[in-house]
Amino acid sequence: MSNQIINRRNDEIEVLRAVSILFVIFGHLPNLLFWGSSLHKVVTDKLAFWGGVDLFFCISGFVIGRTLWEKHDSSRGIDYWKEVVAFWIRRAYRIIPSAWLWLLVVLLCTVVANRSLAFGYFWGNLADTIASVLYFQNFHFASCLAEIGLHVCGNNGIYWSLSLEEQFYLFCPLIFLLPRKAIIGTLLFLIAIQLPFGRMETQQRLWFFARTDAISLGVLLAWISNTGAYANFEPKVLANGGIRWFVFFILTFAIVFIPGGTGLVNFQPGLIALVSVVLVFIASYDQGYLMRACPLRTLLSWVGSRSFAIYLIHNPAYWLTHELWYRIMPEGTSFNGTYSLRFLLTAFFLIVVFSEMNYRFVETPFRLRGRAKSAQLVANTI
Repeated sequence: MSNQIINRRNDEIEVLRAVSILFVIFGHLPNLLFWGSSLHKVVTDKLAFWGGVDLFFCISGFVIGRTLWEKHDSSRGIDYWKEVVAFWIRRAYRIIPSAWLWLLVVLLCTVVANRSLAFGYFWGNLADTIASVLYFQNFHFASCLAEIGLHVCGNNGIYWSLSLEEQFYLFCPLIFLLPRKAIIGTLLFLIAIQLPFGRMETQQRLWFFARTDAISLGVLLAWISNTGAYANFEPKVLANGGIRWFVFFILTFAIVFIPGGTGLVNFQPGLIALVSVVLVFIASYDQGYLMRACPLRTLLSWVGSRSFAIYLIHNPAYWLTHELWYRIMPEGTSFNGTYSLRFLLTAFFLIVVFSEMNYRFVETPFRLRGRAKSAQLVANTI
């Protein structure tokens, strides 16, 4: 695959990011409709939406894996280490400003805008913030759930996935010091030791740090996409519109159906990782095999490009919605299903506005600055 193809934006990957984040925000709706939405209860009776995180992981592994494979093949010695440090610089500028900003927002709201207690408790959120800033929130959150409870843990539990991802990308470049066959063997080993485990119920602690099979599958797919065999697997049959939509629906529906208490398998995260890598594989060609250019793809691509901001913002938007309506309505109001629509519309508005602001004024400027600094390092002009 040429550098031109590697570096251009892939709208079908953005569609998958949109699918991922839509699953996540729907899965977290109880944080908004805290009285118990009948719609959410009916849907989640047979479906579960946490698989959106594994799809995120797989996409991330594929996108970043392409860069790592390229550097592995083109750089050696000190040049490779320059590329690794440049990668870490880009990653830091990409992740840290937005993540730390919304950690701070939640912490401040806990103090100054929390009459409803929707934002939780200060000390729990402070512990969450420290754990998230130091990127061990997955271990912290797992311990909290098992031993203390969410009352003390704080409200920023979703940062466990960001911590896990950053831990993986801190050490992944070190794996790429190995010969190609050893890298592939290591990735296959990471997949094999995680995939058979349910990571639920009795294995619940594994849920927060043994979830790198999806990332590893993405990195492995990135390697395949740089081989001559990649063209031989091109799913041209999906050029047919009827087949394409059927496959897209079946695979995306599988992500929420597999973990929804079907009892088909006891290793749901592993099976979702496999479904995710199939979706990413189809999207990787960027030839319309996942979704052809159309208004829906344009909308989903917009959502996908802002998916990181939406991931960070959707829960604070839910809590702020609760706080706003708590202040608007008369004291002692008991919220119930009659408030669902106004809560949903308020939260939707806040998510769109805050995500767009974050994307334009925080995420994009810092991402460009990170690229510039990493380019300076590689060019040895710092």
